[in-house]
Amino acid sequence: LEGCDISAGMLRKARAKGLYDRLSKMDLQHFSHAGAQADLVVAADVFIYVGALERIVGAVAEALADDGIFAFSVETLAGSDDFALLPSRRYAHSEAYMRRVLIACGLAILSLENTTIRHDRGEAVAGLAVTAGRTTAR
Repeated sequence: LEGCDISAGMLRKARAKGLYDRLSKMDLQHFSHAGAQADLVVAADVFIYVGALERIVGAVAEALADDGIFAFSVETLAGSDDFALLPSRRYAHSEAYMRRVLIACGLAILSLENTTIRHDRGEAVAGLAVTAGRTTAR
């Protein structure tokens, strides 16, 4: 099990749990994976910190094994924009944008569900829970 975060504090918390084989400090905007192909990549409540997702989704697609799964969540953006920085200082992404990015990166959508991804100050935050897999073998 490998993990990455930009925050040294979050990495300390993760290390203290004793679950990870490897932890790396990195900015997701510069994510790359040099190890073995991943069977599963999870980014739960992570993409709220990233606007344009083409690069990171492309890097994840490259990191996945042929039968690998990518599971993630995003806050939902209503309207016609692809993504936007909200007053909460978090990014939200449109469903149409997520579909385009996944397809462009060679990933097939396995499931895409509108759901509550978290609660913030007692309020439900609407989002998408997505799973995707590679569409082509290497």
